[in-house]
Amino acid sequence: MGGFKVKAALLAVAVAVVVGAAPASASAAEFKAGAYPATLTGSQLAGERIQTFFGGSEVVCETATLAGTLAAASAEVLVHPVFGTCKAFGFVSATFTTTGCNYKVHVGALEGTDIWDGSYDIVCEAGKSIRVTAGTCELEIKSVNGIKELDLIDETGAAADMTWRPLLANIPYTVTKDGVGCPLASTGNFNNGSGIGRYTVTATAGGGATKFEVS
Repeated sequence: MGGFKVKAALLAVAVAVVVGAAPASASAAEFKAGAYPATLTGSQLAGERIQTFFGGSEVVCETATLAGTLAAASAEVLVHPVFGTCKAFGFVSATFTTTGCNYKVHVGALEGTDIWDGSYDIVCEAGKSIRVTAGTCELEIKSVNGIKELDLIDETGAAADMTWRPLLANIPYTVTKDGVGCPLASTGNFNNGSGIGRYTVTATAGGGATKFEVS
């Protein structure tokens, strides 16, 4: 019986050691710059366009930029998007207004070599929304959380910048005007917005370029 008690006691200790030895979870990934505060600047990749679709109808702009700041390492960063020289829904001229609205970009888990999962929220001031107007069509996108999928590509040993690649789906929006010749389905609320493209995002601090990465 004594031997049984000793073995039971040793087993209990072993279980306690195994349970107590569980590895701590890995630290969450963060956006980091080589120096702070860092000014972030993004633009669509040379030769490409950021494309947004609403129910299959396309919006494309000649210029698409992002601007923000990073005060310290953080799992999220706020950037303001601006789109210029746009056409939409078959009309040769469109306005893509983002005044009062920003993207809050979140970094998630490592998906593969140098690629991190990401998502973003659209954060608008009270009474503001992102608005697209072209010909007889008008729509707006209000504040919304958790839009996916956004790949954050940070190539090890490469230039001190990042590539953000939106492959977005299920963006909610509201059609506020659907006139003659407008290809949108009707006025009302929809959840079939999508977007694709690539941004190059760089950082500056103290008057010069600095590294911008995820780690």
